[in-house]
Amino acid sequence: MNIQRSHISVGFLSAFLSTTFALQWWQSHSYPLLITAGLVLTACCAMLGASVHPAKRRQYVLLAMISAGMLTSVIRVAQTTHITTPLSIESEVGSEKKAIRGTIVSAPDKRPLSVKYTIEVSSIQESNEWHPAEGRILVTDRSQRTSFRYGDTVAAYGMIEKPSVIHGFSYDQYLQLFSIYALMNAESLEAWQSDEQTRATSLLTRTAMRALIASREWCEERIAMIFPEPSSSLLTGLLTGSRRGMPERVTEDFQRTGLSHITAISGYNITIILTLFSSLLFWLPIKKRLLPLSVGIVCFTVFVGASSSVVRAAIMGILGLLALQAERQAENRLILLWTAFLMVLWHPNILWYDVGFHLSFFAVIGIMTFSHWLSRHLAWMPDTLAVRTSLVATLSAQLGTLPIMMLSFGQLSIIAPVANILVAPLIPIAMLSGALSMLVGSASVPLASLVGIPAHLCLSFILNAARVLAAIPFAALTW
Repeated sequence: MNIQRSHISVGFLSAFLSTTFALQWWQSHSYPLLITAGLVLTACCAMLGASVHPAKRRQYVLLAMISAGMLTSVIRVAQTTHITTPLSIESEVGSEKKAIRGTIVSAPDKRPLSVKYTIEVSSIQESNEWHPAEGRILVTDRSQRTSFRYGDTVAAYGMIEKPSVIHGFSYDQYLQLFSIYALMNAESLEAWQSDEQTRATSLLTRTAMRALIASREWCEERIAMIFPEPSSSLLTGLLTGSRRGMPERVTEDFQRTGLSHITAISGYNITIILTLFSSLLFWLPIKKRLLPLSVGIVCFTVFVGASSSVVRAAIMGILGLLALQAERQAENRLILLWTAFLMVLWHPNILWYDVGFHLSFFAVIGIMTFSHWLSRHLAWMPDTLAVRTSLVATLSAQLGTLPIMMLSFGQLSIIAPVANILVAPLIPIAMLSGALSMLVGSASVPLASLVGIPAHLCLSFILNAARVLAAIPFAALTW
């Protein structure tokens, strides 16, 4: 029965994911009516067949679930497919500068020379009159005369442009992940007081998001006060996933040595958080730790910005905890499929456009597929400080992500296994020591510097190792 249920689940999930991928590749707006009726008819006939032919009930149910998976995909993709209308902000792209009004709906992206705001547009000015408009636009303010926050209503003036490919990077597709289809370099950006502020953001959401953004900025400020650069930027990346302050030289070194993943919050970071939270809850029975551990995972996920990799890891972690709660052995592949289903159901565009989503899942697939084989062939190696375990995980993940890396980045790090063996044992120490020093820094910066000595030593070693290894000829293959 369990095997049958597993097959039915795999059929449903695989049908949903493959159909979503195909529809996004097709990019047609005519499929819902053409396909939906056929899928509904197929599902109904399959369920009828299951009741009429009990001997073939399993096959008919499987066909019905495959049809249901495809139907779910068609409906969800149809709901989320962007269609330009006369009210859409991207329909105003042209040579004439225009004024827009709207609400800031994400955390401001602060750069050294500019600030980027994602604005949900409510109106646009035409012939000195304001007319309704809709859609999201990314507004860049280079003057930085005024600082705005999440939930503020603003008026901006400038040229509305359409995103495009920049130096081989599909910037337009990347922005589609955030439902952004227009850009503006603002010549002016000012506050606008309006009762319409609650349209895009409710009071509760606005308050919660502002508190979250403020807490992240507080963490980044404390880290910058305690640690020098570039250790400060590296620790910020480890704890929050932010790479904004990372020097370009360090970024290049990490890319050549295959260490870029350490600043991308992922399953490894979730494992550390779970271990930490579980140790703090030692006084509770294992089954009663489910709720607080799940809440902790969700809070951490939201805090670090909820990227695809961390959301994937968080969902897998929570599903694994549920399996433990039910005293069932977690079926990793099925959990991975359910995780992908939940993420794609929420945001179908990530299946086609989000490279981070692809890398995250293929890394897990690689570990599931190759880790046992590599462990047998590397059994002769000592596992002191988890050297063999780290190497097996790194090589497995690299094998899994190799097609994506080759297609998306045109680069493959040869030195990555060595780099990860040297660096991996130091990351938990750097994260825990850095987090403690950050908390102590709210009371005393000198004391925080003492608490953060282990983190500083680990961060310095990671940076120097990346620099030295990146300088080795043929450390990475590029094409």
